[in-house]
Order: sequence, then structure tokens, then C-alpha cells
Amino acid sequence: MYAFVRFLEDNVCYALPVSCVRDFSPRSRLDFDNQKVYAVYRGPEELGAGPESPPRAPRDWGALLLHKAQILALAGEETMTLLSHLDHHWTA
Repeated sequence: MYAFVRFLEDNVCYALPVSCVRDFSPRSRLDFDNQKVYAVYRGPEELGAGPESPPRAPRDWGALLLHKAQILALAGEETMTLLSHLDHHWTA
């Protein structure tokens, strides 16, 4: 499952695996509070990992900072696959 989050420090939105949200284990796509501020890892790019670097699992992101973010929506794997195909189509 993925979380579409908005980081409070710069209003940038990302779709990230829910494992990037600290202490968060939703049971359904409606199992979140859109008024709550969550602690979220942005991703391994903060470590300066380039595209040639192997991806790291979220559990290995210990050196990363947690950021305050609001969860806007949750989506399943199939929704994210569809969105990535649409994004590729519109940007190609």
C-alpha cells in the first residue's frame, strides 16, 4: 500500500510506501487521519544516493531524517501501477 503525503516544510507531495511512515500500519485505504501530522521518511535520495546506487529498503534508512507530513490518501499497488503508466504516457 502507498501513502500520498504532503510534506509540511515545503508543501511537496510524494507517493511513498506506507512503510515510510513511522508507526503506521493501516488496515484499509481509509485507515488514516488527514488532520494528523505523521513522521515520514522522504526516501534514500536524501543520502545523496544516485541512480546508480542500489535501492535501500526503508528499514535501512536509519541515517535519514523524519519529516512532518500529512497523509492525503492511501492507495493499493494496482492504483500506483496505473498512475505510473499514465504519468509516463503524459510525460513522454
